[in-house]
Amino acid sequence: MIFESMWPLGLLAAVPVVVLLYLLKPRGKDYRISSNLLWDKLFQNQQSKTFVEKFIHNALMYLQILILMLLVLALMSPYINRQGNSGGNMVLVLDTSGSMQHDTGEGRTRLEQSLEEAWNLIDTSENTAFSIVTSDCTGAELLAVGVRDKDKLRDLLRQVECCDGPGGLEQAQSLVETLWRADQESGESTRTSQVVVYTDGIGAPEAMAYADFFDAQVVVAGGPVDNVANNFLSYAYRDGNAAEGNITCAASITNFSDQTASMEVSLYQGDSLQEVRQLSLGAGETTLCFFQEFQWQGEPLRSQVSSVKFDGKETL
Repeated sequence: MIFESMWPLGLLAAVPVVVLLYLLKPRGKDYRISSNLLWDKLFQNQQSKTFVEKFIHNALMYLQILILMLLVLALMSPYINRQGNSGGNMVLVLDTSGSMQHDTGEGRTRLEQSLEEAWNLIDTSENTAFSIVTSDCTGAELLAVGVRDKDKLRDLLRQVECCDGPGGLEQAQSLVETLWRADQESGESTRTSQVVVYTDGIGAPEAMAYADFFDAQVVVAGGPVDNVANNFLSYAYRDGNAAEGNITCAASITNFSDQTASMEVSLYQGDSLQEVRQLSLGAGETTLCFFQEFQWQGEPLRSQVSSVKFDGKETL
C-alpha cells in the first residue's frame, strides 16, 4: 500500500489528548448528608483501582481514538500499486528463435519463462488491448491485434513455439512500428502503444533498437550461451544435370558463442552415413560446410552437428 500524503500522521498527536480528557475528572460539589457509612466501601474500591483498570470500561474513549485513526488514514489517501497496465494498447514482441529453447536452470525454457511473464502482465492489466508479435527463423508473425479478451490471449500464448534455427528481432520491427503508429494516428488514446520485448541474451542487443525507437521495455531471459546452429542443408546437381544423379551438398553452420568452436558435421542419406567433415568456426561466424560429390539415391538428406568443443572444452 502506498500513501500520497504523510502530513496527516501529525494528527495522531491528538490521541494522548483524548486519553488525558478521560483522566481528568471534574471536581464534585459538596452536599450535607446524615451519614457516609454507606459510601466508605465505594470510596475504597475507587481508590484501589490501578491505572490500567481505569480504562477498562471507557468504551467511548476507544471509539473516539479509532475514529481519529481512521480519519488520519483517509487523509493520507492510501492506494495499492498493482503491477500491470490500465487502459491503452500494448504490443508484446516474443523472440521465438532457436536459442529460446535453452533451459534457464529452473526446469523451464527461456520461452516458457517469457510466456509466463507475458501472461502475468496481461492478467494484471485492466481494460488494455494487446497485440502479440513473434519473430523467429521463418520471419515475423502477427498473432493478435487489439485483443482484450484474456482467455483468447491465454490460448494464443499457449500456441507459441520456438523454431529450430536462428532468428532476429529486426524482422519484426517494421510490423511493430505499424501497430505503434496506428495507435498514434487513431487518436483514441492520449498515449501511444507501450511495447514490451521478450528475448534472451543473444537477442538483447537487437532489442535495444526497440528501446531506442519505441521506448520499449526489454525483458531478458537468460544470458549468452555457447551454442552452434545447423541452419539448413542445400544441394545442387553437378553441372545442373539431374539425369546423372550426382549432387553436392552444403550445410550452413553458425557459431553463436563468443569462443572458437570445433565440431563434426555429418551428412546422412536416409539412415546411412554419407560423410563426416571436421569444421572450426570463430566466434559469431557463419559458414557453409561442403561435402564431396556423391550419387543420390533419392532418399531424404540431412546434416547433423556433433562433438562440439569451445576452446578445447567438449560441451555437446
